[in-house]
Amino acid sequence: MMRIPVEEEFGGSDFLDADSLKKLGEQVIREKFPDYDGEVLIDYRWKRRGSTTGGNAILGKCVRLTGLARHLSLGAHYCVWLAADHCKAYQFNDEQLEALMFHELCHIEREEPEDEDKPVVWRTRGHDSEVFFAELREYGAWRPMLEQLVETVRQLPLPMEVVA
Repeated sequence: MMRIPVEEEFGGSDFLDADSLKKLGEQVIREKFPDYDGEVLIDYRWKRRGSTTGGNAILGKCVRLTGLARHLSLGAHYCVWLAADHCKAYQFNDEQLEALMFHELCHIEREEPEDEDKPVVWRTRGHDSEVFFAELREYGAWRPMLEQLVETVRQLPLPMEVVA
């Protein structure tokens, strides 16, 4: 079971180095994103406290690093952090932490150049769908993106039980 750090371990810092998250991220990349392995450098951290947006907990973030931040992270292209307070409050197990890591890594997009002489471009991508549950209840899958969402949910068996 992966140990989620408690607030006291952060001292006065908002972030904590996370070898356990690095191992998890590298495992998820090997298994789910083999094209990324060795090509994109990622710094992994625990964040002491996540915040909220629109009343929803921000469980983690994938941040593209540039300039000074990239220099200070020894050349990493991205930093992926998970919110220790939220993960602890929700009592996330290893499978849920892996799913959260997968979610954050999905924000990284690899774009092949049309010209072979140009390098691969790494971009940050948004979510596939933004939706309100009430919107789905009231109007159903009224736009193509929602049709894809509903079809995906119908076809996939849920791999884990969500503990409330």
